[in-house]
Amino acid sequence: MKSHYSITETPFQYRQLCWFCGEPKEFLFSFPHSKWRVLDCAHPAIKVSACKECKRFASQAKVDSIWDVHIHVKQALMKHYHKDLAIGLNWTKEELDESEFEGGNFEGFKKSAWFVYEVAKGRVSYQPWPLIVNGETLEYLPEKEAFHV
Repeated sequence: MKSHYSITETPFQYRQLCWFCGEPKEFLFSFPHSKWRVLDCAHPAIKVSACKECKRFASQAKVDSIWDVHIHVKQALMKHYHKDLAIGLNWTKEELDESEFEGGNFEGFKKSAWFVYEVAKGRVSYQPWPLIVNGETLEYLPEKEAFHV
């Protein structure tokens, strides 16, 4: 594993955001990371900004590129927030506003459900900025094609 990591260049407007989901950053995630040995990485060893949750998911990825880590994190976020994302499948904002959930157990749901859905949807849908190291944009290379006999 490479011991020198390059910090990717972050556009000014994104300097405080997680590269994976757009939430406020807390850490730098290093790839390749210490929990997974990468023998054939197509890009230099890099660090990207990450929130606590995305860093945890990223550290569990056993993949060969930062873009595959990104896919892994998105899948983990979808699994983690599946109930929150289901709100948008089962309701519209107008239906929640017009629902008769006053009083009782569902009043809190009525007040916060759409906001919770929008936050979860925003994190899962977030598109990261291009990765630039030493002035050069790292190109996304799709997963290697399988060898067929």
